[in-house]
Amino acid sequence: TLYHEKGYADVKVAVKKTAATGKLDIEFAVQEGPKVSVSDIRIEGNIAFTAKQIKKQMVLRESGWCWFTSRPYNEDVLSKDVDGIRDRYLDAGYLDARVEKKVTRGSSGKEAAVTVKISEGRRTMVRSVSFEGNKTFTEAELLKKMRLKPGLPFNELLLEEDRYRILSLYS
Repeated sequence: TLYHEKGYADVKVAVKKTAATGKLDIEFAVQEGPKVSVSDIRIEGNIAFTAKQIKKQMVLRESGWCWFTSRPYNEDVLSKDVDGIRDRYLDAGYLDARVEKKVTRGSSGKEAAVTVKISEGRRTMVRSVSFEGNKTFTEAELLKKMRLKPGLPFNELLLEEDRYRILSLYS
């Protein structure tokens, strides 16, 4: 919502309807709550990527040291950032990676400290690639067209792209 984009994480809107003959009065009661800025973003449990690399891909940013560089806290943006971090780990072969977020609000309610906890898990590598039923192209010809190769981290997107490359050879 517009309020969330501006950092009003606790905004509440109530609607009051007053009916008269053939007419309706509508009143919106808005309780903005405090404007919340991001005081700190901490990355924990990361080994494969540095905290700097992870923060660089995030849309949510820490506020600066002075009031005019205040960055609003937005739960939706943080959730998308967490999904993006998880996708980055999946793309690098960490199929069991888990990414969780924790938000701690300051006593005034105006600051949010964000912790992103990463459990990378084991990296999955491609052990082998083989083909079955291919008569038109040799295994070597098909392997040349592939991006996923033995010894590389497994990546679901590359697997799908390689599948389409093989299909395109036969069309």
